[in-house]
Amino acid sequence: MIQSEPASEPEPQRRTPPRQSSNTPAPVRSQPEPQPVAQPNPEPVVIEEPAPVSEARPARIPPAQREMRDELSLDDALSIEDDAFQSMTEEQQAASKESTIRAKFANQVAMYWSRPPSARNGMEVVIRIQLVPSGEVVSATVVNASGDPAFDRSALEAIRQAAPYEFVLEFGQAFFNERLRTMTVVFRPEDLK
Repeated sequence: MIQSEPASEPEPQRRTPPRQSSNTPAPVRSQPEPQPVAQPNPEPVVIEEPAPVSEARPARIPPAQREMRDELSLDDALSIEDDAFQSMTEEQQAASKESTIRAKFANQVAMYWSRPPSARNGMEVVIRIQLVPSGEVVSATVVNASGDPAFDRSALEAIRQAAPYEFVLEFGQAFFNERLRTMTVVFRPEDLK
C-alpha cells in the first residue's frame, strides 16, 4: 500500500502539468486578439500620447514656472517656424501662403455647399472666381462643367453664399493681386463630407 500512495501522489503532479498546458493555449488565444486591437490603437496612441505628457508636467511645475516655460516654448516654436519660413524660397513662401488661403476658402465654402442628389463620385466642376479685396465675389463662372447642371449650380451657389472671404488680404494687397484676385477651384462630390 505504500507503493500505491506514491503512485497516487505522482498522478496529481501529472495533472498539474496538463493544467499548465491548458493554460498555455490561453495565452496563444489571447495573442491573436491583441493583434487586431493593436492595428487601430496606433492611431489613437499617437494622438493621446502628447496630451498626458502636457497634463502631467503642469501638475509637477508650479504655476509661475509653468507660465514662463509655456511662454518660452511658444516663443521657441514661433522662432523655429519663422526660421523655417525664412529658409524657404520666395516661391515656396508664396505657395505656402496660397495654400493657407485656399484651405480657408475650401472650409468656408464647404459650410454652404449642398451636394445635389444627382451628384456622383468622379464628377467634377472647375470654376473660375474673381474676387475684390473686400472678399466679395465679382464673378464665378464654370470653366469645365461636370455634365450635371444641378451639381454645377450647387457649386456656384455655395461660392456666392459663402462670400465675403475676409481672409483674402491676410498676406497683403500685393499678394492678393498676384495670387488670389482670380482663383480656379475644383468641386468634387467626394470632397463634401
